[in-house]
Amino acid sequence: MLLTLALLTNAQAAPIVWPAGHTVPDAVALHLTDAGLDKGAALVPAFIPTEPMDIPPMAEEGSFYSYSFSDGWVAFEVLGSDVQPGVDELVVVATGNAWVNDAADPFMLTYDALLSDECPGYVSPFPWEARIPFKFAVMSDKTVDVTIDHIDMTLDLTNEDIHLDCNITYLEMALDAFGYSLYGMIIDMAQGEMETQLQEQIPDLEAMLEDALNQARYDGTMAMGDITLHIKVEPHEINVTPAGLEYVLEGSVEGDTHHACVAAWDEGFSTAWGSPVPAIADDPAGTELGVLLSDDFTNQALYSLWAGGLLCYDLASGDPNSPVPVDGGMVGLLAGEAVGAVVNEDGPAIIRTVPSAPPVAKFDGGHDLDIVIDPLGLDLFAEVDYRMARPLSVDLLVDAGTDLILDSATGELKVVIDMGAGSVETRVVSNEFAPEATAQIEAELGPKVISLLEPLLGSFVGDMSFALPAFEGLGMTSLDATAAGPDGDWLGLWATLGEVSYGAEGCSGGCSAVGSTALWWAALAGGVAIRRRRR
Repeated sequence: MLLTLALLTNAQAAPIVWPAGHTVPDAVALHLTDAGLDKGAALVPAFIPTEPMDIPPMAEEGSFYSYSFSDGWVAFEVLGSDVQPGVDELVVVATGNAWVNDAADPFMLTYDALLSDECPGYVSPFPWEARIPFKFAVMSDKTVDVTIDHIDMTLDLTNEDIHLDCNITYLEMALDAFGYSLYGMIIDMAQGEMETQLQEQIPDLEAMLEDALNQARYDGTMAMGDITLHIKVEPHEINVTPAGLEYVLEGSVEGDTHHACVAAWDEGFSTAWGSPVPAIADDPAGTELGVLLSDDFTNQALYSLWAGGLLCYDLASGDPNSPVPVDGGMVGLLAGEAVGAVVNEDGPAIIRTVPSAPPVAKFDGGHDLDIVIDPLGLDLFAEVDYRMARPLSVDLLVDAGTDLILDSATGELKVVIDMGAGSVETRVVSNEFAPEATAQIEAELGPKVISLLEPLLGSFVGDMSFALPAFEGLGMTSLDATAAGPDGDWLGLWATLGEVSYGAEGCSGGCSAVGSTALWWAALAGGVAIRRRRR
């Protein structure tokens, strides 16, 4: 009941909570702006058949006339295309020229109306326009359904475009007496055949777009060291406005384990605000494709990593699996000269983290994505006067910057973790043996911790990258990231589109999935800081 009441509360009035694995309704949004749709319009000609199409023979016999038509075919070319977003539908507009037979391969028209004759003929190229409206819906099974109700075709064809090598005066007079027109018959035949051919493409066009949109679905796992995340992303809704197409996906992230080292602080949920998806009209100028990631979804992923023991370290002397050597000298190096003077530098030691709070995402910092951990406890144990003691206990405020770098030549999206100066601040909690050095420890410990983390970070995420997909040769050519939404609680990845040579999809760094490579994985990777040894 409390959760239900929280969900009904204004998002800015109070936070809500998402239990582990709970579906976040607005997890990810894809914005294809009007400018992006213009880029996509270049793909339209590839899906309209332009091979010559046979016109079925036809004949008619009246009281005073008869005629037959045979050997006809129609062909057309696409010269231009546009995608026009409207209210609840996208309209694809294609234009070009069409013709019926040609002088070298004419159709045959025979008639008998007072006189009989055979008329070879053709229709010279004339303009045409087709308007194809697409409507979108998310079905109950979380798949996207695309519907084309009809195709409107207009031909700018006149009598002057029709060339017949015979005298058809008598036939035209006879047909006119009964309300028919020979030229109108030919025009109707051409338009009817073109409409038939385009109508036959409707199932393929619908299936093509459904397949493309359903590629955003993801149901699989990602390995983060010893933790396996189950990530599920599915369509939630599709909205079309004059500003473009908005594709909203719901998602959930849940780890496969809850580690004992965080059990005392693990409440089983992540905090969220339920902020609505930023409006597509507010995307930065020049955006053609926007990928927006909510902090609710990101924080659920970070919580799952934390609950699985991502930040649990217990590095001890003599442990062959420890990524760094640990002894009293290491404790003295980290804690400083005053503490180092009281510990046995050759004696045993333990470096242990106390991760009492899950990491949270921040999108309005100095990086594309900042992962904030406040606090991350750090306890240093060493031998003092022939007994194990804890000479220093501190709380670390960690702000790990994550940047996404796109190689537009290869389509590789690389995740870069930046633990630069100032990314770790220190607050001393306990300093039993050298209290006079507390201020100095707080000033100096942060950079030392960064130096300790850097080699571990490099071994874990240094090679993490993602291969972006391309659609019919259209892909991302540039990528920028900023905070989005009135409260800056969405990460906006703003891309331009163009012709690309890449097109593979997948990831390196430990992924297995049913579905396509998802761009938002890169944000999840921001929470991966260090490979650690389990307690």
